[in-house]
Amino acid sequence: MKKVIFSLLCVILLFSCSLSGQQSKAAYDPVLSGKFDSGERIYTNFDQDENEELDDKYYYNRLWLKYKQKLTTSEYYYFKFQYYEKDYYFSDTYNNIGLDFWGNYTYELNDKTRNRWKINIKDKDYFDNQDKSYKALKIDYEIDYDYDQKNDYGLVLQRQWNDFFNDNSKNYFRDKIKLEWDYDYSDRLEIESSFQYERQIYNLPSDSSNKYGKQLSIGFDYEL
Repeated sequence: MKKVIFSLLCVILLFSCSLSGQQSKAAYDPVLSGKFDSGERIYTNFDQDENEELDDKYYYNRLWLKYKQKLTTSEYYYFKFQYYEKDYYFSDTYNNIGLDFWGNYTYELNDKTRNRWKINIKDKDYFDNQDKSYKALKIDYEIDYDYDQKNDYGLVLQRQWNDFFNDNSKNYFRDKIKLEWDYDYSDRLEIESSFQYERQIYNLPSDSSNKYGKQLSIGFDYEL
């Protein structure tokens, strides 16, 4: 049932994309891009679930397609689909197929304010280990405000839901809020700062504990 809903949502969004493209085709032309790559990669990681170090390599195939439509000089949207297959040489339980769907709509409210909506739908199937398989939905809202010649402000709001196939106690949602401030100190020096708070809340009952985190970041760009 969930796979049917996932497929229908992808079809509906792609269909709406094609309709929108037809309405604005007289002024703007859509761009279709894509890529296929295949090969081998080395993989090293610590698996917390299995409590073991994974040192392996895998063979992969990846294909993605992207449709982008520019509506005005400051307004556009795109949809992107990706198929990703990994086949490990030794760790069979890590073999998986991933399906991803991204959507992005960016527009301006006025000369100073820009909005961006983003969505990501993921289906990751570990076909030899269904306990790891999951579906995820992530929604982002971003707003950038150009206050004056020196100050730019930004706000990022994000929520993500993860739904595991075989163990509902591992299901969780994650929230993130991020505040940004960029300050042009001079023509050659720009100060960048941000504060981020996030939380990860599990369904009850669960063997995992809820997680919370904060992050402060300060950086600069200086033209020599």
